[in-house]
Amino acid sequence: MIKKTICFVLLLISAGLGFSQSIFENPITGTNPGVDNPYSMGQITNPNITSPGISRGNAVSGENGNNIYNAGKWNGNSLNKNRYFEFTLTPNTGYVINFSSFVYSSTVVTDGPTQFALKSSSDGYVAEIGTPTSTGAVIDLSSSTYQNIETTITFRIYAWGAGNPNRTFGINDFTFNGDVTVSCGGGITRWNGTNWDAGIPNLTTEAVFEADYNTSIGNVQACSITVNPGATLTINNDTYIEVQNDAAINGNIIVETRGNFVQNDDSGTILGTATLNKTTPVKNEWYYYTYWGSPMTSETIGNVFPLVPSDRRFSFNAANFLDNSPTDDVDDDNNDWEIATGVDTMIPGVGYAVTAAKSVGGFPREDEVSFTGTFNTGDIPVAITFDPANFGIRWNFIANPYPSAIDFVAFHLANASVVEGA
Repeated sequence: MIKKTICFVLLLISAGLGFSQSIFENPITGTNPGVDNPYSMGQITNPNITSPGISRGNAVSGENGNNIYNAGKWNGNSLNKNRYFEFTLTPNTGYVINFSSFVYSSTVVTDGPTQFALKSSSDGYVAEIGTPTSTGAVIDLSSSTYQNIETTITFRIYAWGAGNPNRTFGINDFTFNGDVTVSCGGGITRWNGTNWDAGIPNLTTEAVFEADYNTSIGNVQACSITVNPGATLTINNDTYIEVQNDAAINGNIIVETRGNFVQNDDSGTILGTATLNKTTPVKNEWYYYTYWGSPMTSETIGNVFPLVPSDRRFSFNAANFLDNSPTDDVDDDNNDWEIATGVDTMIPGVGYAVTAAKSVGGFPREDEVSFTGTFNTGDIPVAITFDPANFGIRWNFIANPYPSAIDFVAFHLANASVVEGA
């Protein structure tokens, strides 16, 4: 039976997990921000972009109002190209912006503007984007139009239809979400089995492995990588491959126990299959558990642990965990741990508890385990559940879903509002 040892790997959580993806935001606080044009006080920008702040067109007037970027003169029966709020973002040299959304809240006083449109400089302010409203909106910017932005881009919220030109419309706060990544503008270098034909790659160059490569030769950083058919890229213990954007695996990638395959850009892709090998700590007996998370998108527990008894592979059902009488970190009705069947896919980000195989060798011993498939990448959402009737600790079993180590301190700080302890 698994009891208190689980506290080493379970996170005490009450809500969902995630890392902020804001690249430009401003909560807009202070006295009469609207009189400035532009207004930048309090804004937060990604270190690899610049912005003058929020500004307004020359046909509207800055107006007083605390904690709001306020303006008047939104009258007229149709869109006026000089009546708008404006947001300009410029990536630093060597970087690109990949937008995901624009979120804002706003306030319109009675008899203020009734019509709104969001447009961008990408097409000369022609096409409307999403559905902005008087109170705010979440606008999707994930289309290809707003990816890999290498130069300045401007977004404008137009408004019109005010019954009284003295009535105001103002932005209370705004956030642009996405990421800012290194631009792959440094050319291509190829590994031929002996050397790199155009020099050692870095985070601005594409690396192509035309022959076998082992990171015992040296760690590799690249903007993107391609492993050609017939080539194997082996990432040894205590070494790494760092990829800024995409990975195309037409040959093979093998990651050893303490090796790390790191992909920086959440929107980057991984195509093809790879293998990740793991060596367990020494187990004194077969019934000692190891806690696992899958780095693959669709690996099954039966494929990873084919020789482990079928009744010794478990998942944790947090919704069934009830610890009230007494409060001792043990489930009152003993139904929190459930058998994970051989065909069950190991859900990325979810933890599993598995013993050793009894039929293979003696003890003490280490076990070798291999995961095969497509690496997980990007943000991995994990459903957090608990029994509302549980007054004791509300455990959830969270696992590292990546083919690399993670910085748990950074993870914990980023989720401090929902991770109560570990």
